[in-house]
Amino acid sequence: MQRIAKILNLEIVEIMPIVRLEGQDIPLSPEQASTDESVINTLLPYYPNLAGAEIQREIRGEQEYILITQRVGTKGNAKLLAALVQSPEQLNPAWELSLQLNALQRQERLSLDLLLALQPEIQRAIAVGEEDALFAFSTAQRLKDAPPLASPLPILGI
Repeated sequence: MQRIAKILNLEIVEIMPIVRLEGQDIPLSPEQASTDESVINTLLPYYPNLAGAEIQREIRGEQEYILITQRVGTKGNAKLLAALVQSPEQLNPAWELSLQLNALQRQERLSLDLLLALQPEIQRAIAVGEEDALFAFSTAQRLKDAPPLASPLPILGI
């Protein structure tokens, strides 16, 4: 990338270094790109995972490219991931019971006597359903509160 300045009717072309990061080309001023540390300090507010990234410089023609590779490490909230992995794989009993009751109603086999007989199961399904809803809400809140992390891959289609 070039930055052009006119001084005393002389045209001065300054080649701006380009950072290649996560599939993006980011032009920096020569001052920002003067050292690896200044490159990281310039981009760190926008890419918090750059601390400790690997930097390579290469010149192609007159253009300087600064290639940044983030080091692989743990990403995300490990406690949250562990909780999700440990959570049981099951259909919410309230949803399952709702499907059964709807099927009985379509078959015209749902009666007041049957609903009264199913009361303990209905109460259990309600309790488990409320517990699952609370767990889902707290999980969503923990996801919202987790710090954002840049993806090492570009997001396609946006």
